Amino acid sequence: MNKFSAAFSAIVFSILLAGTTAQAATVTWDFNFPATGNPSVDPPYPSMATLTLVDTLAGVQFTLDPNEVHPGYGLNSTVDALNIAFTGPDNLASSAYQSDSGPVADATSFSNTYVAIVPAPANAANMDTGYTSADGQLKLTWRNPDFDVNDISVWTILGTTIDLNFSILATANNKPSPTFGIFSVSRLSQFPGGPVPNPSNWVTGPSPVPVPAAFWLFGTALIGFIGFSRRTKV
Repeated sequence: MNKFSAAFSAIVFSILLAGTTAQAATVTWDFNFPATGNPSVDPPYPSMATLTLVDTLAGVQFTLDPNEVHPGYGLNSTVDALNIAFTGPDNLASSAYQSDSGPVADATSFSNTYVAIVPAPANAANMDTGYTSADGQLKLTWRNPDFDVNDISVWTILGTTIDLNFSILATANNKPSPTFGIFSVSRLSQFPGGPVPNPSNWVTGPSPVPVPAAFWLFGTALIGFIGFSRRTKV
């Protein structure tokens, strides 16, 4: 096979593979803006954490990954809570939350229905004072200090899809809006160029992080072809 045939085969393979992986919806949100109406400096701010949603056969898998190198994190910084916009049928059962790996949520609530193992906080149905969404929110909390910022928590909300329950944004007055969710952390330190005071709640931007699957697959195929063509010249 000459190098031109190899290139053509690699491109065709990447397109076919992209078509198969595109069937599984994937969305990544970046918590990179303080949940306050008066930050002291303009963005961009370094990312506090990312949240990736993936449709699976069982439901929607969530991966919450704090950015442990963020200058605002200290040795004792921990994740307290995650609130994200929730809509659609409010019939998720108490068994809908399934921990897959990492720190396990101590409590969860869907919209106005509390489905966890401990008493609901007074504001369990609110993302943050002033934020609202179509039906409600999904809230997860972790006991301090269970979720260190060096950890990654992965869980699945069973029996649903991104489009069905997790495809809307929340809005607010006099705060960054719209947003998909709020990421809450404890014991932050002031970092250069950060807001004053350093807030414990951070929100997503109005749009998810764009990572086209086909782009990465095509790039991988191209790198493979370059390596193949170099080997043929040796």
